[in-house]
Amino acid sequence: MVRKPKDSVVATETAGAAVAARANVPARTIAWTSTEVAAAITREDAKLLSRSVLLEETNPPAALTIAVRVMAGLVAVFLLWASLSTFAEKAVAPGEVLPSMLTLPVQTKDGGIVSDVMVQEGEEVKIGQVLMRLTDTELQARYDGQRARVAALAMSRERQLALAEGRDPRFDRWSQDFPGLVADARQAYEAAKATQDARIGAAHAVTLTREAEVAGYTEEVAALGIQVRALKESLEMRQALLKRGTGSRGSVLDAETEYGREAGELAARKTSLARAEAGLIEARSNEAATTEGLRRDALEAAASAGTELAIAEDSLRDLTARVERLSVRASLNGRVNGLVATRAGAVVAPGTTLLTLVPSHDVLVAEVKVSTRDVGHIKQGMPVLIRVDSYKYGRYGGIDGRVDRVSPDTFDAPDGSVYYKARVVLEKNYVGTDPASNQIVPGMTVTADIQTGEKSLMGYLIRPIRTSLATAFAER
Repeated sequence: MVRKPKDSVVATETAGAAVAARANVPARTIAWTSTEVAAAITREDAKLLSRSVLLEETNPPAALTIAVRVMAGLVAVFLLWASLSTFAEKAVAPGEVLPSMLTLPVQTKDGGIVSDVMVQEGEEVKIGQVLMRLTDTELQARYDGQRARVAALAMSRERQLALAEGRDPRFDRWSQDFPGLVADARQAYEAAKATQDARIGAAHAVTLTREAEVAGYTEEVAALGIQVRALKESLEMRQALLKRGTGSRGSVLDAETEYGREAGELAARKTSLARAEAGLIEARSNEAATTEGLRRDALEAAASAGTELAIAEDSLRDLTARVERLSVRASLNGRVNGLVATRAGAVVAPGTTLLTLVPSHDVLVAEVKVSTRDVGHIKQGMPVLIRVDSYKYGRYGGIDGRVDRVSPDTFDAPDGSVYYKARVVLEKNYVGTDPASNQIVPGMTVTADIQTGEKSLMGYLIRPIRTSLATAFAER
């Protein structure tokens, strides 16, 4: 128990006596406490007391007590909030927007003279769209000549096949592009057809002659056969009469002579018929051989023309590819960048880069430069907030993304510092809420806030103290 100082007791008794005197009560009959005295002191009594006695014997003002309690509560609430509230730790890295695929340089393999530039810098183009046209007079002449050669060989092959198959040639597909060649091919077909028909006709005429000979000999043999049989019967009858003694020997001899002469003539006609039949067989064989020979010659000529045609078509395909390359086309959907040849008449050498295509509608990425101080805290998949320098962050906001990968080694900056490259995949290619406006295009500069972790406010506040304690008393 703490005892009050003597002066305090005297003051209390004095104050109590004063209050008791005012109340017409003997001072010794009342047990006064400090609280009761402080409550009983009036403003007039306070004027009579010294400040030190007043401060000791009176309670502090109620407003002050409330204010102290409120401040203490606020401090407690602040400490609790600082312990529970967390803030993101960020690594800030500058960089630029890139397409996920590399930009594509559009080059010319063969070179030529620019005849028409059909796009402008920054223009959006579609795959297959003609960007530029070149001319090459020598190449075009070779191409046209090779096309004519291929058409001529194809018509020659068709002509020979028509001769071999006995049909009319079909030159319709070449009549529009090569009417002169079609006329020549048709004339050549008609001449070859006439020669073929003449040779086949001559062979067939021989066959007809042989057939007529066979028919004539056949009729003669038949007639002579009838006559010989009649003469034989007449001879036999005369011989029978001679035996009976009613006929003469002279008539028998005459009948035998006539029969022998006609029988010999019949034998001669049969021999001639056999020779005629053999000649007919030979004529028919010659006719068939002539027809087959002409057909075989036509097929061989068609095969030869087909071989030459295949070689010519290979050469034409090469020339066609070269001519088609004179029309420079877009190989992907993208935006024209770095247009080199901007006017007609410019001469470009083989392998020259005419322009560069930046892929569009592609997943955009941001390549940012990470400080060596922060790279140890950055991991794949960490969330990133991208602020595009072209659009005010306070108005349009940023773009969410994630860390895709971090380079395994450092790169040298122009100022001599080193940095790591981090690739951040963007979730969208625009800022704000309208996908049709505020588009993000490759080349725009950005600032990336990479969230590397979280820390409470209390941790931030006591961090200097912890750092000081960790380094204190370490000097030698």
